[in-house]
Amino acid sequence: MLLWGLAFLLIFLSLAGLLGNLWWPFKIADFFRLQYAVLSFFLALVSLYYGQYEIAVIAVGLIILNLFKIRHYLFKTRKTFDADGAKILSVNAFRDNFEPDNLEKYILDERPDLLLIMEMTDKLNDHLTEALKDYEFRLETPVRDGFRIALFSKAEMKHSRITHHGPSDTPLLYSQINLKGKEYDVYSAHPKPALNHKYAEEREIYFRDIEKIFKQNDYPCLLLGDFNSVPWEKHFVKFLRKTKLQSTLYRNGYTLTWPVFMPLMGIPMDHIIVCDRVNFSKFHRGPFVGSDHFPLVLTLSNT
Repeated sequence: MLLWGLAFLLIFLSLAGLLGNLWWPFKIADFFRLQYAVLSFFLALVSLYYGQYEIAVIAVGLIILNLFKIRHYLFKTRKTFDADGAKILSVNAFRDNFEPDNLEKYILDERPDLLLIMEMTDKLNDHLTEALKDYEFRLETPVRDGFRIALFSKAEMKHSRITHHGPSDTPLLYSQINLKGKEYDVYSAHPKPALNHKYAEEREIYFRDIEKIFKQNDYPCLLLGDFNSVPWEKHFVKFLRKTKLQSTLYRNGYTLTWPVFMPLMGIPMDHIIVCDRVNFSKFHRGPFVGSDHFPLVLTLSNT
């Protein structure tokens, strides 16, 4: 009876994630595909041990369904190579950062040419004074709940602007930046999480609203931030397809970025997205920096 109960629960969660348009909590069910697959694997083993072959067959079907959904983000098949291109660091620093010294040290160690910090506060900004002193150019704006999104660059930011999108006027930052000899259109975003029906709807409206912006770029474009979305969600897949952008998580293995404190529930919530004119040599996740998110680092290649 217990095995059947677990089987029905996994069936419900796996299928609910496909039906997010019917009810907003189903959108959250779509986040945890790897976890469903792992639980289904153990369910299959236990079912075989106890001779519950019908349950084992169901579990194998659930493994296939869930792994197929995340197939492009499951295994690392993209090759890395050394290059001297610009380095980009994107991090949701968490407004109540537990270990700001860790974040400061990491920024100083990585020394990125371009740095995006989300959930920036006055207190955190003051703590990072030493780490930020080399960044002459800065673009920053409030987002919500008392925190800001801030883009820092060692190179000049040209034609900078902040536009607002969706019902709550969530910001999108833009600057044209020359990164080690090559011009880029750089965008930064931090849309709302799907915590309730209103937020879930506004998150999807935000992505629909900014689609058109990425169809008219003069230079190779980058979009970075905490999107509060996993890359296999329906609205996110649609956004990537319509804009012809690609997540750097693609073919780079399962890169959990949130929540740091519950790694068994980890999902890829943060992204650096590029157009097909952007070449990059390395992509990796950073260490614990006092936030509930891990940072992401991308090294560009100008070849």
